[in-house]
Amino acid sequence: KLYFSHKHNYHGETIYPKMLSEPIRDVKVMKNIEWIDVQTEMVAIGTLVYTENIEIFTSVEVDFHFDTAGNVDGSFIMISYRDIVKGSKTTFIACLVTCVVCAMINVILSACHIFRNPQECKWGYVAYEFFSRGLLMIYPLILVS
Repeated sequence: KLYFSHKHNYHGETIYPKMLSEPIRDVKVMKNIEWIDVQTEMVAIGTLVYTENIEIFTSVEVDFHFDTAGNVDGSFIMISYRDIVKGSKTTFIACLVTCVVCAMINVILSACHIFRNPQECKWGYVAYEFFSRGLLMIYPLILVS
């Protein structure tokens, strides 16, 4: 069997995900290799849509379920989120400040642990942790300014 994408495990199920960056070309390839065949149980298509004038993000997922008789049953889920950057500035800034404070506390606790137990440290992980926590402290400050 020829697969269009690599095999992944998702919540205990084997899936073959594919990001369609060039839909016309990718759909032709899927048709040519018979990607949807009698073994296909489900195809899920998802995207995120932004409506600029009303500042709403909508997550859309459409699932197509195939039964053994060849019937196709479609279902969809749409969840909308309001853009809080311009809507509730106070809430947004409070979330950013909370992020910065928590990241700072984590950096201090990590530094204390490293100084007390340097023999237990894996320096690659330490560098990654400090880098990621540093980003969590700096990036929100950039967003506020």
